[in-house]
Order: sequence, then structure tokens, then C-alpha cells
Amino acid sequence: MCRGSVEETSSILLEKEEEMKGLLFRSLGRRAFLTMSGVAFVGTALAGCAPKAATPAPKEEAPTKAPAKVEATKLKYTSWGNETRLKADEKNIVAFNDQNPDIEVEFIGIAADYNTQVLTMIAAGDSPDVLRINAWNSQGYFAKGSCLALDDYFAQEGIKPEEIYVAPFVQCVYQGKWYGIPRGGTGMQIVYYNKPMFDEAGVAYPEDPEWTWDDFLDTAKALTKKGADGKTEQWGFDFWCWNDGGWQTAVWGNGGAILNEEHTKCLLDQPEAVEGIQWWADLRCKEGVAPTPGQIPEGMGNPFFAGLTAMCQCGTWAVNTLRPTEWDWGIVIWPVGPKEHVSFSKPNTCSIGSATKEPDASWRLEKYLGGEEVAKRDAESGLWPPNVKSLMNSDWYRTSDQKPYDLSPTVVGLQAKVRGLPLTVNAAEVNSAIWQEMQLVLTCEESAESAMARAKENVDALLAEIE
Repeated sequence: MCRGSVEETSSILLEKEEEMKGLLFRSLGRRAFLTMSGVAFVGTALAGCAPKAATPAPKEEAPTKAPAKVEATKLKYTSWGNETRLKADEKNIVAFNDQNPDIEVEFIGIAADYNTQVLTMIAAGDSPDVLRINAWNSQGYFAKGSCLALDDYFAQEGIKPEEIYVAPFVQCVYQGKWYGIPRGGTGMQIVYYNKPMFDEAGVAYPEDPEWTWDDFLDTAKALTKKGADGKTEQWGFDFWCWNDGGWQTAVWGNGGAILNEEHTKCLLDQPEAVEGIQWWADLRCKEGVAPTPGQIPEGMGNPFFAGLTAMCQCGTWAVNTLRPTEWDWGIVIWPVGPKEHVSFSKPNTCSIGSATKEPDASWRLEKYLGGEEVAKRDAESGLWPPNVKSLMNSDWYRTSDQKPYDLSPTVVGLQAKVRGLPLTVNAAEVNSAIWQEMQLVLTCEESAESAMARAKENVDALLAEIE
């Protein structure tokens, strides 16, 4: 239609317009037809006669380059422990790497001589980016500038650590600044007991959290047995972890102290401390309800595991050690002392190495290891109670489907006050000096009074060395 002249085109259009008007008139009726404009038909038809534009040839797109592969930020993380603990931490690192593809963490698990090996790494310029530190050594690391202060990171995240993490915090703080997040060793010093031995002796389980030192002694006596030859063959108690929370709790429960508030003087020679230590040593030396090392048959190993003692004391971390045992056992909070119901807790710390070249990535790992996901995984594997308050105080944690079933005695501050170590930059040396003398008391070779007088002299000399 559009190939003829304009005149021909106009004539044809008019004819078509008249045909369409007639069709519409018949189909719509007169009133509806009049509302429509005839010009529209002409305009539309004319528009159809405009020359068609040529279809442009498709443009060839430039080939897209594959995005350059971003190299993951590499970090090193160190921790210590037995095979069970190292495997648990390995799972944590695998989970972190999966969730953070831009970071690749190498886990360095060290089974023995951990502190020496880490210090060697630092001295060689190969410091871990993130590292766990035993509480005894934490202040020394912080004082030497081996770890980053975390206060700015906490502020940026809106984190108030005292409100989130489980006390005590002494192993994480130095001179008013936070250098770590609590992790590992969380929970209270508790008493473990062998239920079948209690059943056989007809002694009630020590389930009352308000039991006293005297109640404890009566229970230990009832569970101590002698053989036909008159020699003791079963004891009521054993000093399992006495150097890691035992003697400290004994001192505090009797109203004593280890160091003064300024951490410049040792107070173990004071009457309250001496009496508390001697009372517990006398379980061996006077009452005979706890064995001396010489009374345990050679090669027997831990007397509590061997079924020779009905009770022992240790930190909550020992729950994981005991769970594989076939016999039934329970736990109870440390007994109430003459002056105070208190229990020792020594959580360790997780810190960022100050030599890290990737502080922000290290913070992401640090925060993850101190968060709920890891705390829950660690607790479920039996390593230690969660270091996050919201989890430790939940029914999920307190009620377990494994021995000891009720974990309430391990919850910090629930059944007894909690107290942490009086840490100094040379705390490990201080503790070693005290333990050297404490062992003489526990083996009944010397009285607590004379041994602790000597311990005070040695510790005061170590404290005087601190600048």
C-alpha cells in the first residue's frame, strides 16, 4: 500500500476509513461511534507508511576477563592440650575457615611445653596471629607487649566484655586494658565422687551445695576402709589437682589471702592461710582419709580412676577426662569454709599477637573463638563450660545427657563465690615457689606454719624483682 504516490495513498486511506467507520457504526451503535475520532484512523494508517529503519547489526561484545583470584589472608593460631582438646579446636578452625573464605587459618596444636614453644616462635619473628595463653603466663605476655589491647575493637563492636563473658577476668586484663577473651579452664573448682563406692558404704551422695568442711571430713571418714592386715585399702579423698585450685580455695575458705592487694607481699604466713592449708593436709597427716604418694601401689596411676579413693578435687575441665569411665560418678561444689564459701576458677585467655600483620582479620578470629558458637561446641564436647554468660546460665548447659548430668556445681557464682588468681607478670614463678614448699606439707614432712614462712620469703623476693 505504501509504494504508490501520496495521492493514491490518500485515496486508499479514505476508502479504508469509510469501511472501518461503517463496520464500527454497525457494531458499536451510533452513540458509541460518535465518541471516537476519525482522525485517529488516518494518523495511524499514515504512521504505518513511514519508511522502516534498518535493523542495526549486533555489536560484538568485548570478551569479559575472569575476575582475578583474591588471595586469602593467612593467619596462624596456636593452642595446647591433649588429643581430645586439639581435635576440638581443629574443628573450630575448620568451621571458621568455611565461614570466612577470605581468611585461611593454620592451626598449630602443641601437646607439650606449649609456653616455651610459643615464646620461641615470637623470638624468631614468627609469632602466632592469635594464641591461647595459660592464665599463669598471661600477665608476662601482656607486660612484654606481645599482645594487642582489644579495647578499641570492643568499642567498635559495642561489646562490654564484663557483661558477656564469664568471670574471672584477671587473666585477660593488664593495667586496666583488655588483652584477651576468656577461653578454656572456665568453671568452678569442684569435688568429684564415685557413686558405686558411696552405695557400697551406705553413704549418702554429697548433693547439698551447703555442705561444710566438717561434713566433708565425716564423709571421707565413712568411705575410708582398712583391710584384714590393718592397712588402709580405700580412702575417702585424694588431692588430685591440689596445685591448680585446691590449696588456693583452702586458703580463701578460711579467710586467708595469697598476696596483698598491691601484689607486693605474700600473706601465706598469716594464721588464716596457715590454718586452712594445715586442715586439708591433715586429711593425710592426721586423719588418714587421704593417701600419701607412698601408699599408692606403683604403676597404679590416678587413685581416683583406679577406684582407691571415693572423692577427689579438680577443675571443671576434668569432666571431659572422666566421662569415658564406665562407672557412675557425680560432682558437688567445694564445701563451705569456716569463713567463706568460695571456689577457685582459672579460665585461660585467647589473645591477638602484637606482631600480626593482619590485626583486623585476627580480630575476626579472636571474636569467633570467644563467641557463642565455639563456646557451645566446646561445652558439648566436654572440654569445659562455656565462657559466655548467656550459655553457662542456661538450662541447655546445666542439664546434660552425659555424666554427671547436673552441671550446676560448675556454674560460676551459682552455688559459691568465685575467685581468680592474684596474677603478676611472674605468676608462674611465684606459684612454683609456693608449690615447692606446699608439697612438704602435703607429704607430712613439715608443718604448714614453717613451710609457708619460707614460701613467703621466696615469693617476696620474686615480687621485689618486678619493675
